[in-house]
Amino acid sequence: MAYLQVLSGPQDAGRWNPLDLGTWVVGRDNGTAFQLSDRYISKWQFRIIRERPTDHFSIEPIERAAPTTVGGVLLARRRQLDIGDQIQAGNTILCLTADQPGQTSEDPELKDMGARDEQTLRE
Repeated sequence: MAYLQVLSGPQDAGRWNPLDLGTWVVGRDNGTAFQLSDRYISKWQFRIIRERPTDHFSIEPIERAAPTTVGGVLLARRRQLDIGDQIQAGNTILCLTADQPGQTSEDPELKDMGARDEQTLRE
């Protein structure tokens, strides 16, 4: 599963949402799937779409009054969104991640599980 995580922002740093639906709208409006409190973004800033059946993601701008960038490049139309891509809207930076925030492949518990699995495969 993929997650959208706020890396930095005025009040939302550390928040995250699992991307388990088909489409998510991100913005300031309380009707969005992922509401942010950054006053420099639009009520309906951008949309993330989960492409079926491949489970790839794409992103498209909704309101262009406040620009959105992906990897430092202005988001002008729909484009692919990859794991690790950073999205900036206003003063907020978000990231698409494959790991649930707080549980990355660097976690000792998960590393131990991987080592055990690797040992089992060798036996």
